[in-house]
Parts: sequence; C-alpha cells; structure tokens
Amino acid sequence: MRKLFGTDGVRGVANQDPMTSEMALRIEKAFGPDMDHLLRMQLAYDVARTRRHAGHIAIKRGAVAEPARRRGDGRPARQGVGGERR
Repeated sequence: MRKLFGTDGVRGVANQDPMTSEMALRIEKAFGPDMDHLLRMQLAYDVARTRRHAGHIAIKRGAVAEPARRRGDGRPARQGVGGERR
C-alpha cells in the first residue's frame, strides 16, 4: 500500500517521489519552508545515496583524450580523408 502525503495542491508518495522545484514551491506556499532549502536537502540526500552505492559502479579508468589541434587562426584543424590533418 502506498503512503500518500499532502494537502490540497501538494501531493506526493512518501520516500518515492524526488523533490522537484515545482513540488518545493508548492510546499513553500502551503507550509512556509524556503524552497531553496528544500532543494538543497534533496540534493544532499541524492549525493549521499549515490556515494553509498559508489562501490557497485564498475568504471575502468581510461586515458585522457588528446586535445584537438588548432590552426593558426584558433579554429580546429579539419580532418581529411584517411585521418590526415589539413
């Protein structure tokens, strides 16, 4: 069973729906807490949750790509057929 929370104009599913800017504004208008604070709290929660699961994310570090070469006029060099630069 879903646990709903809210009043007229403010509805959400507890612990399921993320805090959107629209939801934060509705809560601010209905109850008074600053929407900026509510959104910072949501961001802090999202960052903490992601950090907790960081060990499950398998990423292999790769080499950093070489920056594109530029011509004398500052524009990127065009690549011709076969990979040679013009």
